Amino acid sequence: MAVLSPDPMDHLPTGLKLFFRNLQSLTLVKLDDTNYPSWSATVRANLLAHRLLSYVDGSEPSPPALILDEKATAPNKDAPPVMKPNPAYESWLIVDAQIRACLLAIVSPTVQTHIHALPTSAAIWNHLEQRYNSLSRTHIFQLKERLHSVTKGTDSMQTYLDTVLTIVSSLKLAHEDISEQDIILCVLRGLPADYASLKQNIRTNIATVTFNQVSSWLLSEELNLSFEKRLSLGDSGSTSNNGRVVAMASSVEQSLKKSFECGRSCNAKAAAVVEE
Repeated sequence: MAVLSPDPMDHLPTGLKLFFRNLQSLTLVKLDDTNYPSWSATVRANLLAHRLLSYVDGSEPSPPALILDEKATAPNKDAPPVMKPNPAYESWLIVDAQIRACLLAIVSPTVQTHIHALPTSAAIWNHLEQRYNSLSRTHIFQLKERLHSVTKGTDSMQTYLDTVLTIVSSLKLAHEDISEQDIILCVLRGLPADYASLKQNIRTNIATVTFNQVSSWLLSEELNLSFEKRLSLGDSGSTSNNGRVVAMASSVEQSLKKSFECGRSCNAKAAAVVEE
């Protein structure tokens, strides 16, 4: 009767085996030439959570494959010491091979062609760092160009603000921080002429306002402008309705002015992406 070979992963903790089997589902987007910062941050966090980051960053190198067999006796005094396989090496090899397989599974086919022959997870990780760090400056430059050229256009205000924050988040992942004031100024730069008055007020108070406050005012101003547009098109239906809409628009405008004054004494509370 044939004897089945033991599963080399049997000695691993259950949680670690589950992690190896599920890492691909934990990393939803495969690595390509456009997403290294977010991809590496996700993989690094997962490896760190399972105490495996030391394998890929080189802080836990391979132990020796052979160790001295202290119980064995050399045939004579001139013979070399008797060595035996190192169990720690075998365990390290299994874990590293699993990490290596996981890394190969969560990169795109194009990237895989550059790393599939590398022998260890650390070799793969180092290769990817070197490859994409050389591209990162170009990527950062492109993101900054996009941030400074983005405009609201026909998008809703919320969509426009989300676009700006997405670019800022990408820059942060590339370790390129943008100050809150610069983010606000980039937002103002991309607004159409309809927002000229509000833009001037924000610039006047740029030292005290936060991104959250500016976002709130811009969303309110968008509503205010939509009221004015309806009035100019004569869609309100009656003089009395016109009066109510005008009053509402005026109320919004007054609230905005009061908010600016209040902004001087408010505690800074930027959006989450600005605070990271």
